[in-house]
Order: sequence, then C-alpha cells, then structure tokens
Amino acid sequence: MVFLVGSRSLGLHMQKSSLRPATQTLFRRISLRCMHTRDFHSSFFSSVNPNPLVRKSPLLKAISSSGSRPFFSSTPLARGSKWAQREQHAKSKHQNRATQRNQNEHQPIDPTPTIRYRKPRSSYPLAIVIAVGCTFVTLSYNRSPFVDFPLPSFIPKLTPEYFEKNFVLSQQNIDEGRIHTLITHSFMHQTYYHLFANMYCMLAMAPLVNPLTFVTIWAGAGVTCSLASLYIWKYGVPFNQNKSSINIIDRGCGASGSLSGLITMLAVKHPNVSW
Repeated sequence: MVFLVGSRSLGLHMQKSSLRPATQTLFRRISLRCMHTRDFHSSFFSSVNPNPLVRKSPLLKAISSSGSRPFFSSTPLARGSKWAQREQHAKSKHQNRATQRNQNEHQPIDPTPTIRYRKPRSSYPLAIVIAVGCTFVTLSYNRSPFVDFPLPSFIPKLTPEYFEKNFVLSQQNIDEGRIHTLITHSFMHQTYYHLFANMYCMLAMAPLVNPLTFVTIWAGAGVTCSLASLYIWKYGVPFNQNKSSINIIDRGCGASGSLSGLITMLAVKHPNVSW
C-alpha cells in the first residue's frame, strides 16, 4: 500500500510504502529525553524512510536559531532548547556579576576627593546696622536731644557726659572699671567727616567677608588698637628721640582701628581685589 504523507508545518514531502514498520521503529529508537530537540525530528523521519527524498521549504530558513517550541505546536519549531537557554542565561549572569565584582575591587581610588565650595554670605546687612548705630551715637554726642528732655531715673540720659564715660577710650575710664570702652569707642566719631570716611570704607569691604569673620576681625582689631593706644599714651613711643616732648593726646574714639584690621585681612586674603 503506497500513500503520500505531507507536513505543511515542516514543509516536507516524502513518499511511503508502509506505515507499520515505521511506527515500530519510531518507538524503539526515540527516547523521552529528546522530545523538544531537533534530534527527535531527524530520528523520526530517518526511521520512516532511510533514504527519503526530502525537499526543504523556505519556511524552515526563516526559523531563528534560538528558542524552542513544543512538537505539536501550530507554529514552526525553532532550534535549541529552553533548558540550554536557561543554563546559558544563568552562566552569563554569573559571569557579569564576577566581572562587576572584579571591577569594583580594582577600581582606582581618587586620592583628592572633590571639595564643594560654598559661596560665603555677605556681611552687608550687618555693616548697615553698624553704620546706623555709629551715626546715631555720633549725632547724639555732637547734638544731644536728651539734655532737657525728662526721662525716668532707670533710663540713662544720652547726654555728652554719658557718651564720654561709655563711648570714649581713655585711661581714666579704664581705671574706673569701664573696660567696655575698649570696643564701644569704635561706634562714636568726633566729626561728621570722620564718620563718613569710616562708614564708606566699611560698607565697601563688607560684601567680601562673611558675618562671623566680620565680627571677629572688627572686635579683635578694635581691642588690639585700643590696647596699643593706651600703651602709647601712657609710656610714649619707644623710638621717640625727644624725651622732653609730652604727648597731650589721652583720649580717642572712632572705628579706624577695626577698619585697619579688616583692610589687612582683605589684603592677605584677596590680594588682587580692587575697587
């Protein structure tokens, strides 16, 4: 009995003379381990006819070389095995982890870490407050509006005598225990020109210094210049050749000493700055 077997899904055409011997040979040679591989199909058709005339269809050429499909699927079979794909994927994943671990271990460490510089805050608002305070104290000292104005006894009257005791640097004030005049004298100025020159210089330098540095330099330089002035007023200048000359200056006020400290600090920190 001769009949024709055709497979549309595989694109194969062959001629068979008998079906029973092929069926017996099929189940004798094929094992259960090759159910989803290409060897199953080759053994199946080789057992059907040892010398078949097989003509491959162009459909098989379009099948990709990876992936697998069940034998009785309606789509064409693809080459390879899903188990092999899983093993290959696990192996590649393990290799990637090992490579990443080696890269992390042998990655060079930068000896110079990146330093983030923060722009310093301006001391301009603080300088404005100091300028307003200096102006108020100077105006009150030169023309006090509180001479004839009645005030309670617990409120000090801002009279010229009050400013001379608390805002003027002198050896008498230090001897009487008013040590705060070492710094408060920088808020009072003798003339308006003196006040304008010092405040203009202070407002010009304030944007270049942060508030903490500004207060530190202002107070430190003011106290240092006060101590130096007291020493010179009491003992005179060491390099003065005229021993008979008498220094008649024994009092002082103004922010020139504090501003000298700010100018020196800016000259060292910003030597190329210009106004």
